[in-house]
Amino acid sequence: MSNPQLLAALAHPRSNWPTAIARWSTSGALGLDLLTCLSATELTAALASGRDIDAVLLDGASVQVDRDLVGSIARHGSVPVGVEAASVVTDWEALGVTGVLGADFDAAELTSLLGRICDQRAVGSRRLIRASLDQDETAATTISVCGPGGAGTSVVAMALAQGMAQDAGSVVLLDGAVRGHLAMYHDVGDVIPGLGDLVARSRRSTIDPAELNDLDFATRRGYRLILGATSVRESHSLPQAATAEALDVIRRYAEVLVVDHDGDLVSGPLSTSLIDRASVWVVAIDAGIKGVHDGARFTAEALDAGVPAERVLLVCNRTRRSDPSRATLRSQLRALLGAEHNPAQVVFLPRVRLEGVHRDAVPFPRSLVDPVATAVRQVLADQGTVARAPIGPTLIEAVG
Repeated sequence: MSNPQLLAALAHPRSNWPTAIARWSTSGALGLDLLTCLSATELTAALASGRDIDAVLLDGASVQVDRDLVGSIARHGSVPVGVEAASVVTDWEALGVTGVLGADFDAAELTSLLGRICDQRAVGSRRLIRASLDQDETAATTISVCGPGGAGTSVVAMALAQGMAQDAGSVVLLDGAVRGHLAMYHDVGDVIPGLGDLVARSRRSTIDPAELNDLDFATRRGYRLILGATSVRESHSLPQAATAEALDVIRRYAEVLVVDHDGDLVSGPLSTSLIDRASVWVVAIDAGIKGVHDGARFTAEALDAGVPAERVLLVCNRTRRSDPSRATLRSQLRALLGAEHNPAQVVFLPRVRLEGVHRDAVPFPRSLVDPVATAVRQVLADQGTVARAPIGPTLIEAVG
């Protein structure tokens, strides 16, 4: 196949190779047109314009090159190619590029590489790629805990993590909420790095799960805590691909991962990454009239987003102990959800005073811990899922 007709480049301002390519093209040494972009935003706009860009050269010296940009290039049908920088070491394999050029490549090397990779057009050359962690036995059993505001989602997540830690060797609770409160509830403060730091490190490289030893915090409840983003601005600016990679790093670090998050399945990078990774979706619901309606709507939205109904567990929080009251709540939920949205189970948690528990960061009472942990284990058992000991990342070889 002939060389690509249109080539795009995102380079550091001091890099010389875009000028060299333009010179080769003008002189007739290469039969292609070069579109030089000054920013990732400009490159993304060019890809979305409908122009048939065959390949995109990415400068390893540019801080704008990350997993999300490489993924966007591939989704638009172009071939992402890395260009080594003399002063920067880039983990191109982790970023997912199809080919790599040396820092001092010449016209013949560029022609040879483009001739090999553009026949495949985003299928990829022979390289190592990460196996899907959704089916990887080294990945932690992942449990999503979410719910509408005011439903006590964080309390349910903490009680569940404590319950799972009773029979699992390594349980991690991740604060993935936009306005997370787990640091306050555990008296951690803001000095420990959290999810934002892990995502930033995952943008351009693959992280060894052992590095999380310096990122988590031991609690009195038997699980370890990883804090979330430090601000709402940081939460909303987390890139999708790097967030998914950071989540997978944590999944290789623990046997059980409990994620407390907002459940934004439209634009939330963490929540959307959990759709095909979480074995159980725990939805916390407040027992009041508004809480039940909000919880039913929240559950329906999760199911419509692709969460399997058999993985959904409804947890009605702060309920009275009387059987008639709980029976009424159960019938109300079923009526609001309808036959097409039938969750796996509904479990009820009693109203308990927790001010002292939160203040001293001591274990939760068994009246909160046992019901939700038992119900989650049952959902896992129904799926044939058990907690698995992490072994580390698994690589498979893909032959193009």
